[in-house]
Amino acid sequence: MMAPDMLDDILGRVDRRTRNIFGGYALAFVLVALTVLLDLPPLVRFGASVIALAGGAVAVGEATERLAHRLSPAATGVVQSTAVAPTALHAEVYAKAALVLRTLDGVLGDARLRDALRAYVDAWRFRHPTSRDWRTLIEERSGMDLAPLFSQLFDGTGQLDYAVARIDVSEVPALRPVSEAGGEEIAD
Repeated sequence: MMAPDMLDDILGRVDRRTRNIFGGYALAFVLVALTVLLDLPPLVRFGASVIALAGGAVAVGEATERLAHRLSPAATGVVQSTAVAPTALHAEVYAKAALVLRTLDGVLGDARLRDALRAYVDAWRFRHPTSRDWRTLIEERSGMDLAPLFSQLFDGTGQLDYAVARIDVSEVPALRPVSEAGGEEIAD
């Protein structure tokens, strides 16, 4: 156990911004732990995990930025290349995660995807899964060979390129104006 004066000494050397960022990150993970201990529904636990990961991304971005300022100019270019635009990194990570989950929802259907995610959370709770573990479990629970889909979603550096497959044109009848007060049609 740490003596209170020792903790005060350590916290006194850490600036307020750092304490807030990393403290918020720690609180987010406490939130995740509470959702598990309270046995809340998987979707609530998943939401808490996303919040914790977002806090972690902010903390890592902050730490990387601070490290870049402390390194020599020769090394700074390497570190700064990973911290060029934190918003671009966040967009890349979270937008891709959302795209993957929506794509899987479209392929598997809502019930199958929820079942697979629930099984994943149950199987890997308090453990350290890899992306391979996630892929394997999702494939097993869905009963489908998702390797080609996962390859397109995760492997390589390709960009998503939407295409318009078909355009249908049809005439829509004109709306007739209706009075707001009584709902009767207004004469032309």
